[in-house]
Amino acid sequence: MKKITQVTAALVALMFASSAYAAEALREGSTEFGIQGDVVFQSAAGTDASVSLRAGHFVVDGIQVGAFGSFADNDIDSRWGGGLFAEYNLLADTPIVPFVGISGAYNRSEPSGLKNTDAFVLGGEAGGKYFLAANTALTLSYLFEFASDDIFVDDYELDDTNHSIQLGLRFHF
Repeated sequence: MKKITQVTAALVALMFASSAYAAEALREGSTEFGIQGDVVFQSAAGTDASVSLRAGHFVVDGIQVGAFGSFADNDIDSRWGGGLFAEYNLLADTPIVPFVGISGAYNRSEPSGLKNTDAFVLGGEAGGKYFLAANTALTLSYLFEFASDDIFVDDYELDDTNHSIQLGLRFHF
């Protein structure tokens, strides 16, 4: 029992110590690079995986703008795209930094046996960053996307909306 208490105390101390990292990493002038994505192993379209690479600059404390590229693939469709994003980070003395973001992107869907489709995609994201170190944060977020055409696979059909839970890493310089 004593060992569990010590481990719990160490984890709580680490969690609260990490909040000091966020204050410096999210300040005006800093840069962030990130990778995020999701995997659904048994979707209606087989294994469905997506990954996004991003780079942004904090123009004001807590407010970041940048660009990203993305790729997704499953047994029915391959999709790639690129675009711009803006993100607001709520700077507070907490272990987890909440954030919300918006994005606009060009996407190209290449479904098996069907005509390729180009679409403009608007996205919204909400989540949290947990700083593991002064320049590294783990992220978990909910992403909702709305496309100008049917480019997302949903139950063996193409759809114009998509939502997913994203897991990622962010690196700050």
